[in-house]
Amino acid sequence: MEVFKDLKFNIVHLNSTTSTNIHAHQFVEQNPQSEGVVFCADFQDRGKGQKGSKWQSDSGLNLLLSLILCPQFKVQKRFLISQAVSLALFTALDKLSVDELSIKWPNDILVGSKKIAGVLIENSIKGNLINHSIVGIGLNVNQTEFKEMDREATSLQLELENSLDVKEVLHFLLKELKTYYSLLFSNPNRIEELYNAKLYGFGVSLPFQDENGIFNGIIKGVSSIGELQIQIGEAIENYGIKELSFKA
Repeated sequence: MEVFKDLKFNIVHLNSTTSTNIHAHQFVEQNPQSEGVVFCADFQDRGKGQKGSKWQSDSGLNLLLSLILCPQFKVQKRFLISQAVSLALFTALDKLSVDELSIKWPNDILVGSKKIAGVLIENSIKGNLINHSIVGIGLNVNQTEFKEMDREATSLQLELENSLDVKEVLHFLLKELKTYYSLLFSNPNRIEELYNAKLYGFGVSLPFQDENGIFNGIIKGVSSIGELQIQIGEAIENYGIKELSFKA
């Protein structure tokens, strides 16, 4: 029997905040039944990305949001949430006619080799279930100059040579988040298939760095728990998020 979950959004606009993820965490602690609440800010002074990196964004130019989800998934399936969110971002940008898109593991969105969006998901665990997830998304919309980024960045304005209404981009993205969140429950295998098909560097030899230094390897896919699978010579090695960095 197909499982269907309909996500309904409640958008809360913030002029400025330390971090939309921090704001969402504080809110859900007082309001446990708050799935679908979206905190969207013009500016945040403590925005962060994966591995503690800083997300730099000029005020009012980009989409900065945190979405509360209550999936009640088993902890072992937590990476499916990351995959679904990545696919929603990818699809939204693809429908906006952005070219050369890919998903850089675990959940950055690239245009060519340039970063246009990033995701940070923080899960609250109860027993062996994910009680709630805070999904933080940063999408570069109208910013044209970037500093302090972990890789060269781009934006919708730079790619499409036209400025966009940030609120319209938000609603465009939420439509895709709704679609992929439902698919997460009805057909999780399809989520995994689509994610691997759009993975940056899939099947290509790339330079990476781990605790032993820089090496070349070929991305073969992602495991069910979110580890990147890389072929090094004849062997397949699995890497967690904090164990590996891309050098290209």
